[in-house]
Amino acid sequence: MTTCPHDTDGDGNCGRPGCQHCGNQFPGEYDAAPQTQPVAYVSIGNTDNKLTQAQWSMFVDTVRRLFQDPEHEVQIVFEGFAHPDSQYQNACWGVLLPERRSPVEALRWRLARIAGLYRQDSIAWAEAQQTEFIAPRGKTA
Repeated sequence: MTTCPHDTDGDGNCGRPGCQHCGNQFPGEYDAAPQTQPVAYVSIGNTDNKLTQAQWSMFVDTVRRLFQDPEHEVQIVFEGFAHPDSQYQNACWGVLLPERRSPVEALRWRLARIAGLYRQDSIAWAEAQQTEFIAPRGKTA
């Protein structure tokens, strides 16, 4: 192991971005392996107050149960909601998508049906084909 002349704590690495002695990269450079399984971010809302609180609760539950249905071959990796005292009512899920497109198309079709059932203008769907993980640089606590 090469010891950096700028090292101050004896671990052989100064933690400075771009240090030629340590091999640390400059900010913005990263080499973490990408996640190649596509992810969809699906958002619903009720900020226009078309739904009563009870209907909103059922809408959220219906969408969540759809993602949990094994037929669609998705895995929930994130679920988030607007803060309880926010003027907005919305929910968002991140779901890992399968390689096969037929379950994804079935899922999208069912989301469209649910949107109609709950009198919604739309349900947002944003798909990321690749997720990159930015690895830490320098010293960590």
